[in-house]
Amino acid sequence: VNENAKSVLVWIPEHKSGEYIIPDGVEYIGEDAIRNLNLSKITFPSSVISFNINSFRYCNQLVEITLKMPKLVDYRGTFFGTDISKITLRVPPGLKAEYEAHPKWGSGFKEIVEF
Repeated sequence: VNENAKSVLVWIPEHKSGEYIIPDGVEYIGEDAIRNLNLSKITFPSSVISFNINSFRYCNQLVEITLKMPKLVDYRGTFFGTDISKITLRVPPGLKAEYEAHPKWGSGFKEIVEF
């Protein structure tokens, strides 16, 4: 095992629906990793440190994203083909203001709440 290896989420199989919890240990969310899914909720573990510029595409059933990372993780991509005005963004206690001020996370979501 390479101690320097990083865990990358390349994609979630398109047949997934309902809620999906990304496994602990995943550090990077790859390009188009979350696309064309019938997921209503998705949870990111505290281990995530980076999102690819285009991680989210065509997630029209999504109503909730939970980010468990202990600090704001930058995301400068788009939510192409996804109506984020229907999505509640759940963030750790004390981080709501940071996410609201971020140019992408803070723009267009139905609401940002702390869990």
